[in-house]
Amino acid sequence: MALIGRVKTSATRARASRLATVAVATGDLPCGTQPVGPADALLALQDLDRVLAWAEAARAELVVAAAGLQAEALPEARRITGRSVEDVGAAELAAVLGMSTNTATCVAHDARALCQWLPTVYGFMAAGEVGRLKARFITAGAHELDVLIDISGEAATHGQTMARFDAMVARVAARQSPARLRRTVRLAVNRLASAG
Repeated sequence: MALIGRVKTSATRARASRLATVAVATGDLPCGTQPVGPADALLALQDLDRVLAWAEAARAELVVAAAGLQAEALPEARRITGRSVEDVGAAELAAVLGMSTNTATCVAHDARALCQWLPTVYGFMAAGEVGRLKARFITAGAHELDVLIDISGEAATHGQTMARFDAMVARVAARQSPARLRRTVRLAVNRLASAG
């Protein structure tokens, strides 16, 4: 962080941003072809992380659409196929993403949680403020809370509880370390589960 604080010129920041954009567009990291100083490299990494967070948010939205997990399609898909919501489209998704059906089911489940239950977290991810690791911790907490809501029989308040969870974790997700965010997610799940 000290190096980032010393980089004051907008020209250096613009160069770092261009380096990150070039790295993403070409698949080449500029380190192997051009000399890049530590400050420029840190700025490029920061920009690249924002681009990757945005890409993960876009991927989640596409996974939900590809797997047929849009909220309005869920009851119809379950009626037609007789399969669980997460299984709908998993085989096709697995083939496209080059992963097992079980892994594709998990990816689809996480994407649905992010896009439908956690719109604020999704917004921070799309803005590049929350990365994949933090989003994974948050969606894991959302899944746990979902199970606890089902067990408690409080299904009527599912949407409200998830909205409260989303608000609780989204406001701190960008500024907390991954380890601290994990604890925050755990506390939020416990608090909301006991309040139900």
